[in-house]
Amino acid sequence: MADHEQVIDGLHVEFYQGVEGGTGHPLLFVHGAWGGSWMFTNYLTYLPNAGWNCYAMNLRGHYKSGDFQLGGMTQWDYARDVIRVARRLPAPPVLIGFGTGAHLVQLALSKGLPAVGAVFISARLPNLRPQPIPPELTQMPHLLPAEPLRGADDISPETLVWMNSQMKDAVEPRATLLALLRGDVQTKPDFVKVPYLVVIGELDDTLSPAQGQELATFYQGKGTLDIVRGVSHEGILLGIDWREGADAINAWLCTNGFNR
Repeated sequence: MADHEQVIDGLHVEFYQGVEGGTGHPLLFVHGAWGGSWMFTNYLTYLPNAGWNCYAMNLRGHYKSGDFQLGGMTQWDYARDVIRVARRLPAPPVLIGFGTGAHLVQLALSKGLPAVGAVFISARLPNLRPQPIPPELTQMPHLLPAEPLRGADDISPETLVWMNSQMKDAVEPRATLLALLRGDVQTKPDFVKVPYLVVIGELDDTLSPAQGQELATFYQGKGTLDIVRGVSHEGILLGIDWREGADAINAWLCTNGFNR
């Protein structure tokens, strides 16, 4: 359970205090598509016990920030949500994004958001160039419902049922996907100038180590790639061996001195 919850410009943010009051820079967690702060449930217990003050936001129209109209939303709108919350934190944070959330963190940093570092979990480099838009996509509803997650070897059946129950009413605006494919945002090397970590699960069937390395070497900031053994795309957060991912992030944070 969060130590404190607050609403910033309509966005619901949970706060988890580190042991002995926490030290160093705060961590701000940004969830992925059809998600919410619930995705980081394990990390939000584990990392505060390692001394980190942790904040987990819910993007507009997601989970506890549900009172928004999402029609016509783009990734820039979501990135502005990240900026609004990050600027209200007591010190420049380390931004931690999962999947689409990692993309939003990259966009937020491109706007000069004061942050000291970033972690991209289960993420690839987005928006290098426009892509063809499948005709069937333009015929889809304006709000796209979540598809049930598939099972993975490192995710228990009980956890999979719980994850799908959290996502059953979640939607994403079609406009966001269309803007992504059209290349409305072109990713550039100067988007991220702070040190950053790319964390990918060894069993992730949506990403390859080569894609992780591409992301880790693309930006001007010093990038590091960590392939976490034995975990899948969502399993890196919620699987049986989720601590492997949390430990990799904690080690990188300490190595870069963000705990001081």
